[in-house]
Amino acid sequence: MRKVLALVLVLLLFSPSYALRRKRKKKQEKTTSQTAIETKAGVSQEDLALLRADFNQLQERIRALEEALKECQTTSAEAMRKVETLQMRVKALEERIDELRLQLKNSPETGQEALSKEKLYKKGFDAFIAGKYEEAITYFRQFVNNYPTDKQTPSAMFWCGESYFRMNNYAAAASWYEKIYKLFPASHKASTALYRLVQCYRKMGKTTKAKKYERELLRKYPNSEEANFVRRGEY
Repeated sequence: MRKVLALVLVLLLFSPSYALRRKRKKKQEKTTSQTAIETKAGVSQEDLALLRADFNQLQERIRALEEALKECQTTSAEAMRKVETLQMRVKALEERIDELRLQLKNSPETGQEALSKEKLYKKGFDAFIAGKYEEAITYFRQFVNNYPTDKQTPSAMFWCGESYFRMNNYAAAASWYEKIYKLFPASHKASTALYRLVQCYRKMGKTTKAKKYERELLRKYPNSEEANFVRRGEY
């Protein structure tokens, strides 16, 4: 019986119809596998195309942001220049107002006699001590205008600067201190004026200029008390 079954099985395996069905089945499996591979490859290409599109879009956004940043930086620099220009104009106007006030105060129509050099300086100093800084500036400025080469002129300039300093007008104060340092470098007020310049620019947040005048103070007046203040970091 077993021999008969084995014989039937062999006949079925090697029969033409069975072989044909096997061949068709293998071909179908191959076709299905190839289709799956092609489908998978198609999906990968599509994903890659989408990624490339996203990448290009991001690059465009980055370029746009870079351009916007450059424009903001340019605008900021221009704004700073305009602010500095306006500050200079305000300082010039303040000085001009003081000059006009002085001319009006001492004009012949007021009936006020011209003050002597000593009285003019004393009135300015008395006004400063009393905390009348605008009045002090008026007198000291007149002294500087009337006696530009007098031995007390550096001191008059200094008290003009101090008056502005007490009123927190550091830009105007710095202009007076700088005049002393440049016009009267041998004056006993020169080292103090340089030290005040350092303080003014520090208060205005201009550390580069402050450090410049620190170096100048240490170089020109190394033995002064103000130089020691700078070495100790006392401002």
